[in-house]
Amino acid sequence: MVVNGQSQTFQAIGYGIDLTSKGYVLHLNVDSRSNDPLGEQGVAIILPYKKTGKNVIEKFL
Repeated sequence: MVVNGQSQTFQAIGYGIDLTSKGYVLHLNVDSRSNDPLGEQGVAIILPYKKTGKNVIEKFL
């Protein structure tokens, strides 16, 4: 992923399918591990389960 113009490598640390009041959602969690706790970055992506097409990401944190 490119963040602020710099290429960075992230590792998948979790994923799953949750049942919410809006139906099923897929969540993906990735993280860039670092020896420096201040240098760590994480990303969470939440989207409707099995929905395809454009603009399907519900949350990008």
